[in-house]
Amino acid sequence: MPEIDALQRVADLRLRGASAMPVRVRWPTRARTVGPLAVFLPDPDPRNGVDRADDELCRRLCAGVGAVVLCAPLRSARLGSADSPLERAASVLEWSAEHAAELGADPNRLLLAGSGAGAAAAVVLALRARDRGWPRIARQLLVLRGGGACPDDTCAAARSAIDELPTRAAAAPAIVAASEGRCRPAAERLRARGIDVDEHPLEELESVWRALRRALGENAA
Repeated sequence: MPEIDALQRVADLRLRGASAMPVRVRWPTRARTVGPLAVFLPDPDPRNGVDRADDELCRRLCAGVGAVVLCAPLRSARLGSADSPLERAASVLEWSAEHAAELGADPNRLLLAGSGAGAAAAVVLALRARDRGWPRIARQLLVLRGGGACPDDTCAAARSAIDELPTRAAAAPAIVAASEGRCRPAAERLRARGIDVDEHPLEELESVWRALRRALGENAA
């Protein structure tokens, strides 16, 4: 069960459609206006759940940006289903864009966020949205943790996702929040593929929230 937080309302839901994905949604309880919607793809947890660090990051994102935050784990497909984790995440993103108003969020301010391998998935989904013209993503938030080497599968997924982008493929601009030593390489890889990037140290989350508030405010309808 999620811990009680007087500043947020939290619910664990199972979406209709969208491969019946279980998600956790956070709403800021003291927001004066309708906030943006953040779809967060956490780094896969061995237990097929959400790592506590990513759950805490969602809590701080909700508080720092005033966003409705929908956290959707990159779960494996159900038995007998041909859907990949990426396709299931795409279904959740599309469902969220369609139902943003029902969730109490502004459908014109959609933030696609991810951590670790979830960040790699976010890059791929942002490019797909660019190619299809929908969902309209205002910004990406890509979170990279760890001062040393990251797990091989996470690094491989991130490299593959970025390197397969066509040159000058202008997907939604990205904010990269990375631990010391990892921000610049990740940002340079994205810029080399034509994605506008704003770099911030992961240790300075308040600067990340300020950048997101400015960026999402600029994209309000």
